[in-house]
Amino acid sequence: MDTIFEKIIKKGEEAAREITKETETLVANLIKEEKAKAFSTQQETIKKEKLKLEREIAQKEASFVLEKRQIILKHKMSLIDDVIKKLYQKLNNLENEELLEFASNLIKAEKLVNKQVMEVNKDDYKRYLTAFSSHKKTDLVLLDKLNKKLDNKVEISLSNEPATIKDGFLIIGKDYDLNFSVSAYLANLKAQHEKEIFEILFKE
Repeated sequence: MDTIFEKIIKKGEEAAREITKETETLVANLIKEEKAKAFSTQQETIKKEKLKLEREIAQKEASFVLEKRQIILKHKMSLIDDVIKKLYQKLNNLENEELLEFASNLIKAEKLVNKQVMEVNKDDYKRYLTAFSSHKKTDLVLLDKLNKKLDNKVEISLSNEPATIKDGFLIIGKDYDLNFSVSAYLANLKAQHEKEIFEILFKE
């Protein structure tokens, strides 16, 4: 038979084992909870990083697409400018009948009447005189070929005073001058018909 002392010791040992068991259970539960929290935090972090990475990739892709479009557009605009430059060279070197036809079409659009005076760049004087008139150089030469092309509705004469433009010609008026420079003509052509030019050059 156990003594009271032994019974107390046994009771204490049982209580200790019970406490140890409860402690182990508590610790196990705490570890389980912490693992669950850590896993949840880890998953949330992974999710956030994944979303962040996806946004960065999407932004870079959008930036790349935009940059690619800008490069292509810049290249196409450069090609249009090249076409305009070649057209400038062609128009600025027209002679005789071709120059007469080109200039008369420009002037007809303005519906000029009465007497008018034309001025050209000094380097182009001979070319315009030859194309527009059968007369020789004087201070003011009647442009009979051009006037005939305009159905004699206007009488234009060529002044030997040089124009202040580098190409084409001016019609000098009392109130204002009409600018028929090749540069101005092509700039206006590009501004008004750039979309059509673009479609013609780059039609799929």
